[in-house]
Amino acid sequence: MVIENYLQRMEAELGCNASALVYHTYIWLLAKYDDVREEKLLNLVRPWVESAITNTNPNVNIYIEYAQLLQQHNGIELSYVLRCCKLYDRTTSLVYIYILLNLPQQSVKIALSIDLSLAMYVASLPQEPLIKKKLWIMIAFHVMEACGISALGPSNSANEVKQVLSLIGASNGVLSLGVCSIVKCSD
Repeated sequence: MVIENYLQRMEAELGCNASALVYHTYIWLLAKYDDVREEKLLNLVRPWVESAITNTNPNVNIYIEYAQLLQQHNGIELSYVLRCCKLYDRTTSLVYIYILLNLPQQSVKIALSIDLSLAMYVASLPQEPLIKKKLWIMIAFHVMEACGISALGPSNSANEVKQVLSLIGASNGVLSLGVCSIVKCSD
């Protein structure tokens, strides 16, 4: 009853959307108190991205359109969710928020610090070939750097080269040895 009265007062005095207040409070609580794996926060945020992907209209930027829908129907401000995730270091959730904000390079950059497969998932999402290529090149540079492969010298082992080649295969044709001119095969 107290919460209901508070929300009604906020709605009347400040013109705030009560459902937005509830959502934002819930998001803040999850960002602050969720466990290290961010399970509850991810259960809230991840479906937003999946819904945006499944409701694809090829003529419209699906993420911006979905972010606008979240704002219109629930009053959810993604900038607020982004601030909460940054404040409480919820990096995996940040990846998904950056996807919805149509900032795929930031999303891949953060995903690379967490999990390579998450970064590869994010890189596969954009429809634009140029953006997709940039993201896969970011991932390739990261993998090469992690393996210690340099464009200036020979690699340390065949295993490292195999790892880079498997990344090229995982890019579904976005990367090729021509695009990754950094990888020079020498015997």
